[in-house]
Amino acid sequence: MAQLSTLGIMRNPPSTFWPTIILPIMVLALVSLLEGCDQSSNKYVNELKNYKQPPDNDVTLSPEYNFASFSGTVWKTKAKTALVDIKLYTGKPVIWFSPPDAFDPTDPNYRPIPHMKIVSEFPVGTHIRIERLMKDNGIGSQYWLIATIENGTNSQNIIYVDPEFLTNNQFIPKGPSSSTNWDVNPDMLEKP
Repeated sequence: MAQLSTLGIMRNPPSTFWPTIILPIMVLALVSLLEGCDQSSNKYVNELKNYKQPPDNDVTLSPEYNFASFSGTVWKTKAKTALVDIKLYTGKPVIWFSPPDAFDPTDPNYRPIPHMKIVSEFPVGTHIRIERLMKDNGIGSQYWLIATIENGTNSQNIIYVDPEFLTNNQFIPKGPSSSTNWDVNPDMLEKP
């Protein structure tokens, strides 16, 4: 039998038996590995499909959030606004109180929310009442500011307020902050 020399090491050539048996063994190992991955990934897909988001908590009166004195305050818009129907990342539909850059294509900072539908638009001077602070206990663990519109056809409807109407604090972040003080963005809202 002929010998092969690689780096000075003498070896016998592999028999024709090994290539015929190694290939099927490798294919079986790969299929087993892929089957195991498929089953484990299906488990996570099924868990995601069956995910039930825990209910939100009303944290308006909790001292930890320092929101109680801000609740019940009334503000007047300094820009045109709109109510838009959107779906949150969880798929939950909500009515969102939006600044002009989210719905007005003439706004220089226009950035529409995907799949939103404009419910109604409001002129400058629309009054909103800040009502509650809700803690989302789902995947996002975010905080939602709940308000009502004080005038117009959508009066007293519960709405979610875009964080752009607020100043930064540690619960509604637009950048790092340790503040627990609540206030409005003076470019967007003012006292009536």
